[in-house]
Amino acid sequence: MRKIATALLLLAVGVPAAGASLGRTAPSLRIVRRTPLVVRGAHFRPAEKVTVRAPRTVRIVDTTATGAFRVSLAPVPADRCSFRVAAVGAHGDRAQVRARAMCPPA
Repeated sequence: MRKIATALLLLAVGVPAAGASLGRTAPSLRIVRRTPLVVRGAHFRPAEKVTVRAPRTVRIVDTTATGAFRVSLAPVPADRCSFRVAAVGAHGDRAQVRARAMCPPA
């Protein structure tokens, strides 16, 4: 009987904790516009400070109550065929996006 009670207690405590982590969507980034470079982030923690890094630019933004943000960054140099934008939240949330442009042959 004691084993059953212990198992039920562990199950009752473990299921809500596992469900909370499964219900959260991973943070994401999306390039909205290339000139000027505008990036939108989603699914970060609410009211979190997020550091956004792109070529030649670093910005720190606060997310909204829904965990979203939109930030305008410096234009990407014209000679860049591809570049990466990364966002790291103060609580460890991370997201990145790679952009590839059409480059003329060398």
